[in-house]
Amino acid sequence: MSLTRGARKFLQNELRKELESVGSTRPCTDAEQSFRSTAMMKHSWKVHRLSWPDFVVEMDGKLVFVEVKGPTDGVSLGQIQTFDLLTQLGFEVFIWWEDDGKKLERWTLGMKPRRLRTRT
Repeated sequence: MSLTRGARKFLQNELRKELESVGSTRPCTDAEQSFRSTAMMKHSWKVHRLSWPDFVVEMDGKLVFVEVKGPTDGVSLGQIQTFDLLTQLGFEVFIWWEDDGKKLERWTLGMKPRRLRTRT
């Protein structure tokens, strides 16, 4: 996907707005927490954490996002927000459910996933 400077700036602004409204409650490893603290304290950077899909795939000449779920995996609330954001920005998002014949399911805005993540 080749974006013009204006399109990139628009996507960055939309993502920034979404990040500030979503926040992050996802736990960090010790190394991730170290980075986050350094970035925020030493550099005064705003650090956000999203639940990005597992893969970016070039499919039929365009970039799409694919989240992979095993037989006991569910979709987290953070992933739902991220998938909705990517969909609003014009990207296609798919979930590959391993236990359903390994089929790709297209994510649609406001969709309710077949399984929600129940663990943290």
